[in-house]
Amino acid sequence: MCALCALCALCALCALCALCALCALCALCALCALCALCALCALCILRALRALCILRALYTLRALCAL
Repeated sequence: MCALCALCALCALCALCALCALCALCALCALCALCALCALCALCILRALRALCILRALYTLRALCAL
């Protein structure tokens, strides 16, 4: 969960920011471009991508070990 996304609640323009609590949906924060605080939501996207990379590496390592 991305604590920074809580800042989006301060932006009256972005109704979608309520979804940021799930972080998987943070791509929707691109619609928050009118809100200066919502730029922080980009961190959620980076965090999710990093998590996916780590998971992919773990699955690859496990597959190699199974050989």
